[in-house]
Amino acid sequence: MSDAFTVYSDALRGVLGRAWWSVWPLSTRHAAGDVCSVVGGQLLKAGTLGSLGVPTQTDSSDYQDSLVYDSEGSVAVTMKGSGTTDPIFKVLTEADAGGHLRFTRERSVFATFVGMRESGLRDPYTLAQPLVELYFRNLWRPEWVAVTHVLTATAATVLLAEDRQAEAELRLAVGLASGPLQVADLAGQVSLARSDRMGLKWLGDADATPFCRVVRVRDSWWRGVDADFAPRQRPKGLAPEEIPSASWTRPGSGRTRSSRPWSRMFRLRARRWVAPGPPSPEPEPRVGIVYLQVGAELDQDGRHPLRLGTVDPGQAAMPELTACGTVPAGAGAGADDKQLYELLTWDAEPEVAGLLEGAQAVVLDVRAESLRQLPWERLTRPTTSAHRDLPFLDPYRPWSRGRWETAKDVAVTLGPLRLLVVVCDPADAGLQADEELDGIHRAVEDLTGRVHLEVVDSPESWSVLGEQIEQRAPHVVHLIGHTRQMAADAAIEFGYTRDGERRTWELWAAMLRQSWPAGPRLVVLSACRTHQQQEASSGVRSLADALRAQVPAVVGMDGDIQSAAAVQFARGLYGHLAAGHTVDAAVAAGRLRIYNANSHQPDWSYPVLETGSPAGLAVPVRLGVTEEKERDLRQIGEFKKLARFVDRAEQRRRTWWAIDAEGLPTMAQEGPAVLITGPHEYGKTWLAHSSLLTWSLRGRRTQYVDLTGASRDWLDTLRALRDGMPGCELSQPLPREAFGSFTARLNWLVRQPPTVGMPSEYAAPEDDEYARFDPDAGQAAARIATIFRDFQKALERYAAEHPLVLAIDGAEEIREESWRDYVLPLLIRPLAQGLARVRLLLILPDHVLARRIQDDELPRMQRIGLGGFPKAELPRIVREYGIRNKWEDDDTKAFVGLVQQVAGSGIAPEALKQMAKTLQMLKVGFR
Repeated sequence: MSDAFTVYSDALRGVLGRAWWSVWPLSTRHAAGDVCSVVGGQLLKAGTLGSLGVPTQTDSSDYQDSLVYDSEGSVAVTMKGSGTTDPIFKVLTEADAGGHLRFTRERSVFATFVGMRESGLRDPYTLAQPLVELYFRNLWRPEWVAVTHVLTATAATVLLAEDRQAEAELRLAVGLASGPLQVADLAGQVSLARSDRMGLKWLGDADATPFCRVVRVRDSWWRGVDADFAPRQRPKGLAPEEIPSASWTRPGSGRTRSSRPWSRMFRLRARRWVAPGPPSPEPEPRVGIVYLQVGAELDQDGRHPLRLGTVDPGQAAMPELTACGTVPAGAGAGADDKQLYELLTWDAEPEVAGLLEGAQAVVLDVRAESLRQLPWERLTRPTTSAHRDLPFLDPYRPWSRGRWETAKDVAVTLGPLRLLVVVCDPADAGLQADEELDGIHRAVEDLTGRVHLEVVDSPESWSVLGEQIEQRAPHVVHLIGHTRQMAADAAIEFGYTRDGERRTWELWAAMLRQSWPAGPRLVVLSACRTHQQQEASSGVRSLADALRAQVPAVVGMDGDIQSAAAVQFARGLYGHLAAGHTVDAAVAAGRLRIYNANSHQPDWSYPVLETGSPAGLAVPVRLGVTEEKERDLRQIGEFKKLARFVDRAEQRRRTWWAIDAEGLPTMAQEGPAVLITGPHEYGKTWLAHSSLLTWSLRGRRTQYVDLTGASRDWLDTLRALRDGMPGCELSQPLPREAFGSFTARLNWLVRQPPTVGMPSEYAAPEDDEYARFDPDAGQAAARIATIFRDFQKALERYAAEHPLVLAIDGAEEIREESWRDYVLPLLIRPLAQGLARVRLLLILPDHVLARRIQDDELPRMQRIGLGGFPKAELPRIVREYGIRNKWEDDDTKAFVGLVQQVAGSGIAPEALKQMAKTLQMLKVGFR
C-alpha cells in the first residue's frame, strides 16, 4: 500500500479547511513560531523564528474535546460498554469496554483526537515584512514555512485499512467505561485487542500535534516576493448547530462542511530590503563535516579502499579516517549522475549513507586517478534523501572536493574581503571579462563595504603579476583568461600592448607550483579546463592542481565553460562570500545560479572546488561589529549613498591601510593621519565616507565633521568637533562622559586664567555655556593651549575602548589666523605626529592646500590625491556607474559610447555625473 503519510494526509486533507496541514508522524511536536522545511509534504523542523531574530507572542485556548474522522462514513464503529455483549466482538469479553471498527473501503482511515487545544501567534500577519526581509538576505530558504497555529491533542488513535473488510477491536482501560461511551473515547488509554487486514496502527497517550497552519514566502515573476497566509476556518460539525471552533465530534457518517465559504488567500507584499548576514540556520545535523576518501592503492581484489572521518566545521584538525568499504577500480567508466552516489556507497558500511545524509558538509577526496576524472559535481542523491537532489548545488549542506594533508590553524582577520581580479588579456573580446566584472559588481552592490575589489589588467610578466598580488595582499585572486594544454604542462595566456605592439606570454602550471606568492586564501581560475587533467601517464598537471599545495582553496573549471555561465557563477560565489558564507557554500551557490539560468547545459557542473582544510578556515574573514550594528550603519544616509560610489579602488585601499592596518600584511604601514586632496568636486568627500564605512565595519569609532558653509575660529572648530554638525548622521555629539570635564574646564578658561578654583581634569561633567573667549582676561596663549590639551585628552579617553578616527572636512572654512596660530600647531600637528588610539583624516581641496600645509610639513601624514578618470578606464567605470545606479544594460552601453566620444584624455568625476544627469533629464535612452 502507499506510505502511511500519503494515505493519512490525503484522507484528512480539507477536513478542517485547506489552511490546516496534517502533521505526520503524530509524535512530531510543533509549536507556533517553528520554522520547518517542506519535504515530500511533511514538515521537518529547521529552527524557530526567534533564532532568526523574529520576535513572536502566542496565545492558546481550550476547545471542546474531540475530533473524529471516519473516511466519510466508510468506517462503521460499534461501541460496547462493560457488562454487555455483542457477537461482532471476537476478543473483547463481557467485562471489557471498547469499540469495533469495520472498514468498508480500501485505504480508509479512522482517526480520533481528544484534549484538543489551539495555540497561535497573536498577530501572524506581522510576519510578512520580516520573512520577506530574511528571504532577500538569503536567510530564508524557499522550501521553508513558519508555523503560525497548531492544534494539539492529549491523545490520538489512527488506524489505516490495508484492504476492504479490515477490522479492529480496541479495548478501553479499566475504569474508563463509566457513563455512555462516545466514539471519541477510543483515543487515550486504549489498546489494540484484535486487527485484521490493517496497515498502520497508531495508539498514543502522549501529546500530539495533528494539525498546524503555516505561512510561506512565495517568489514569482508576476507577483514578486510576498507572504502567503491562509485564515483559520470555523468549521461546522455534523450536528444541526454550529459547534465551537476546533471541536469537531463525528459520531456517525457524513461530511464536514465549512460554516462559511473558503476565504481568499491573503497576500501581504513587503518592501525589498537586502543586508548581509551570517549563514542561514539549518536543521541541526548529526555530524559536522564528513570527509570521504577513496584511496589510490588497490587491495587483493582490485578495489580501492573507502575511508571516512568527521571533523567540526571550524576546527583545524585532520579527520581520523576509518575503513568503511571499498570502491571497484574502473567501475566509474560511463557512470551516470545517479550511479556516482551508488559507486561510493554500494560496498560501504550501512552507516555511511546515514552520515552522508546528516552531514553539515561533505568533502570528497578521490585519490584513485581513474575515478578522480569522473564528473563528481553531477552526483545525485538517492530519492529517499530529505535534501536537494544535487548536493554540489546545495549551499546549505554543500559537497566539495578536497585533499587535506595537514591541519593548520588560521587566524581570523578583519574584513573587508580583499578581492583581486586579474584580466589576462582585456583586448580579447571573447573573454567577456567586463561582463564577468559586472557580475561581481552586481553580487556585492547591496553589500557596500564588505568587499574591496581591485582589478589588474594585462600584467606584462609573471614577476609583475606576483608583485601586484603581494602589494594588494588579496584574500581571493580571480583570474579571467584562456588556457592552453600541452603534452607535459598547462598554461594560462596573457596579452598586453606596449609601444603600439601587441605582445603575449604564458604562465605555466610548473611556474605556479614553484613561485605562487604567499597570502591568498582562494584562487578562482575562470578559464576553460583549468581543473581538467589527462591520464596520469601523460604527466599533465592542471593549473588548479599546481596551486592546490600553495593555496587553501582553488576553483578550476572542468570543461569549456561559457562566458554567460562564468558571469552567473561569479555572482553567486561573491554574493555568498560577501555575506559571510563558507567557500564551499559560496561555490555551490555559484553553481546553482548557472543551473537556474540554464539547467540543460553542463556548465553548472564545471566549477570544481578543492580545499586543503575545512572550508570555514579557507577564507577566515569577519567584520568587527555585530550584525545588528552593521544594519544600523547601513541605514546612515551618507553610507547609503556609497552604493553609487565608483572606482577609486587604489585610493580606498591606501586610505584604509594608512590609518588602520590591523590584520593586514607587513607592507601596510599604519600612520597617525591621512590627507585627502584634489580639485573641487573630484570625490574627496565620497572617498572619506567610503573609508569611514570601512573603519566602522572593522569596529572603529568615527567622528566626521564637515565645516563647510560657515567661517569658524578655533573655538567654533573645537565645539563643532565635539558637538557634531546638524543634519549629518555621521556627525553626532561625542559622549558626555568623555568630554564632560573638558567642557567644565572650557567654561572656566574662556573667561579667566587657571586658578585654584578651576575644575580638575576629573571634574563632574557640565553643559557648555557657549561663552566667547575673552582675550583680555589674561594669559590668553596659555589658556588656549590648555583648552587644546584638554581636548586631546578627551579624545584619548573616548578612544580608550575602540580606536577613533576623527575626520575633518571643509577645513578651508577655518579662518586663516585661527588655522595658522592654533588649529594647525595645537591640534592637527599633534594628531599627525601620533595620539594614542586616535587617527586623523583631513580633507582639503588643492587650491587651499598650498596655503594651509607646506610640502615638508607633517611628514607622518600620508597624502592621497584624486584626479580625473583616464580615458582607457572609462568604459569599465561607466559600466560600474550604470550597475550602481541600476540602469538598463542598453542605457549603460549608450552612455559608454557617448563618454568615449567626448572624454578626450580623461574626464572629471563631476563632469561624468553631470553628463549622466543631463541625459536622464532629456530622456535620451534613459528611463
